[in-house]
Amino acid sequence: QVEVAREILDVIKKKTLSEVGFVGYIDEKTNKLIVPTLTDKVWNICNMKDKKLCFDVKNNLFGIAIKRRKPVLSNDVSKDPRAKGTPKGHIKIKRFLGVPSLIKGKAVGILAVANKKEKYSKEDLYTLSEFANVYATIVYHLIKVKETEEYNRMINTLIENARDIIYVIKKDGTIEYINNRVKDYGYKKEDLIGHNAFNFVDIEYAEHVLSAFKRAFKTGKTLDVLKYRLKRKDGTTFDVDQKSEVILENEEPKIVGTIR
Repeated sequence: QVEVAREILDVIKKKTLSEVGFVGYIDEKTNKLIVPTLTDKVWNICNMKDKKLCFDVKNNLFGIAIKRRKPVLSNDVSKDPRAKGTPKGHIKIKRFLGVPSLIKGKAVGILAVANKKEKYSKEDLYTLSEFANVYATIVYHLIKVKETEEYNRMINTLIENARDIIYVIKKDGTIEYINNRVKDYGYKKEDLIGHNAFNFVDIEYAEHVLSAFKRAFKTGKTLDVLKYRLKRKDGTTFDVDQKSEVILENEEPKIVGTIR
């Protein structure tokens, strides 16, 4: 649960260009909001095993989103009557976007981001809503099946059927994993996995993409968005927006990301 929540938080912060955020789920027994992505410190009010932080669901910005089962967007929190302030020492919240994760009309969790430099837009709301739906499914099945094979298959299905291309590339440029979305461009997964990713980049953009790739492995940081063109299997090309990050897997750096 913790790893999944943190992975989703990393993605939604990057996609919405937000400074902070959290991903949490509703504990069925206590109806408290459990937030494994904020801190490793446990509040005294939460005596449940393995919970990182928990809140009562009140009539504040995130609480309203959960209670009313509708998104809450505020681009001026200081003047928003729904905002109830923050605890002492908490980072100042200037802008907020929260979307509940719903299963059969019931809120099972929430995704929230805050403090984007510009105003949150309808596109940001759409992005968060998509991931809220994914997280709702994950939470529901975590409750039901925990660490079973069904859970693993569910995660794989969600990734395989995502709207975006999702990929993992090794430091030498080899495509280690790519989801089934590549079928939209004429490929089978086996056409790509094990091959060099730069073989599929439009030659006009090859140097630009290779430079960004090398810089990412050198600095550990990626561009917010990398725009270029990819080749379809029939040789035609198409524009893409790539968002990615560098990860470490068994101390081996890799790039994981999405292409839309």
